[in-house]
Amino acid sequence: MSVWRTLAALLLVASAVPCVSAESAAPAPKAPKYVIHWVLAHEPAGVFARAAHEFGRLVNKESNGDIVVKVIHVAKFGNRGYVSPRYAMHAVETGRYEMTQDYTTALGHASHPLWVLDMPYLFRDHAHAAKVLDGPIGRQLLAGLPPSMKGLAFTYSGGYRILPTLSREIHTPADVKGLRVRTAPTPVAEATLRALGAVPVPADITDINKLVKEGKIDGGESTLARYADGQGSALPIINVTKHSLFLTAVIVNTKFYDSLPKRDQEAVDRAADQMAHDERTDTIQANIDEEKSARSKGETVVTLTPQEQAEFVQAVQPVYKEFTPRFHGLVQRIEQTR
Repeated sequence: MSVWRTLAALLLVASAVPCVSAESAAPAPKAPKYVIHWVLAHEPAGVFARAAHEFGRLVNKESNGDIVVKVIHVAKFGNRGYVSPRYAMHAVETGRYEMTQDYTTALGHASHPLWVLDMPYLFRDHAHAAKVLDGPIGRQLLAGLPPSMKGLAFTYSGGYRILPTLSREIHTPADVKGLRVRTAPTPVAEATLRALGAVPVPADITDINKLVKEGKIDGGESTLARYADGQGSALPIINVTKHSLFLTAVIVNTKFYDSLPKRDQEAVDRAADQMAHDERTDTIQANIDEEKSARSKGETVVTLTPQEQAEFVQAVQPVYKEFTPRFHGLVQRIEQTR
């Protein structure tokens, strides 16, 4: 288990935890000038809590104690302990909460260009993704959000997608044909599965195990980190297809952000950038560790060979033909980023 996961598990004991620490011998910290309420709108909460608490630690330091973060745990929202990504986005837009970390698939409903990030096999590797997400293209995508919310940085919260299945190993596109697969309810994600011959079942990622139990799906997109935390674990065959990246973004209520002095705005920006970098680095390692762990426990883990992946890349070309014109040059700019 990674250091961040252990930290997140300890911090989730409370439903609203200020992200500030103090040594017992040190003087009492000064009263903060600003409080950021960060709503954890997703499960497994540990995947998102680590980012929220790390941001809180960093922004408190960067602002010299002016800002503290209180993490609002999903348990606050009833027995299910879950609120939808769309709710989280709306809560930040309206100022009910100041910040959250939300799926780019959900944010894409407010700004369609974000769906370009769902294009299959778009990124050559993690270094390529970082150059895109942290560079001019990433800033352009975040700037395209509605004026009521400001995008600060891109995070992984899962990284490369896998395709766990109930009874079929996936080595070629032919192995996907006919499978009912839970996917994000976005045009690109659904088109990708159709190009592979699957039947897309748009649903929230948290519903994978329930849909398996109800006999409604044969597979479901997830990530290794989420699979290890239980999402998709009802599907015992882990197919590491890496067909796209599962991405999230940190967003803040614009009115709140604009109310901060410039020095504290800069503190928020620096903390978000550093947290995003750390979170993505940790997620990459966590996925490596989780795959090793699954193999050591005798679980079925299928990894595509370069030749097999090439077959998948070829199979999804119709998605590029359909969507590249809709993204007005973004696909080409991402592919050309070096």
